[in-house]
Amino acid sequence: GACLAVLEGHTDGIKDIQLLADGRILSWEWNDKTLRLWEGTTGACLAVLEGHTDGIKDIQVLADGRLLSWSYDHTLRLWDGTTGACLAVLEGHTKRIEGVQVLADGRLLSWSGDNTLRLWEGATGACLAVLEGHTNGISDVQVLVDGRILSRSYGGIWRLWDGSTGMCLAVLEEHSYID
Repeated sequence: GACLAVLEGHTDGIKDIQLLADGRILSWEWNDKTLRLWEGTTGACLAVLEGHTDGIKDIQVLADGRLLSWSYDHTLRLWDGTTGACLAVLEGHTKRIEGVQVLADGRLLSWSGDNTLRLWEGATGACLAVLEGHTNGISDVQVLVDGRILSRSYGGIWRLWDGSTGMCLAVLEEHSYID
């Protein structure tokens, strides 16, 4: 079919895009370190979200329409999903952020190559707790139905955390068995 619109503005290859519920398009690019909001029908650029100082790893659209991005610059950023204004910079990790989950109560959980997890207040971005104890990078995180957090580090160490306080409840080690 015919090309309906060309969305121009990023300076290099686009890392990814997400179609928003209202029909707008959100894109982000590695080298120019920006996110862009586009009008979905015409392709007009509505906002350029600037502030990250290294490549953007991923984004998540929050239930209230705000946008959450995380980057290799060790920060997360909360953005107004309509205007693109930066609402908060979540700082504290000392290495790249590997992943984020939004908890049922609206808090945010992030984990990083600095071997920590962090709990953030979802509305303001304030750091509520730093979950420390892993000695290797965190490879997997699961939030259990009761709110506890289970994290696994490279090397096979699992930690079970209280999802309210961030206190470590148990340390579990994987064992290899040879028959």
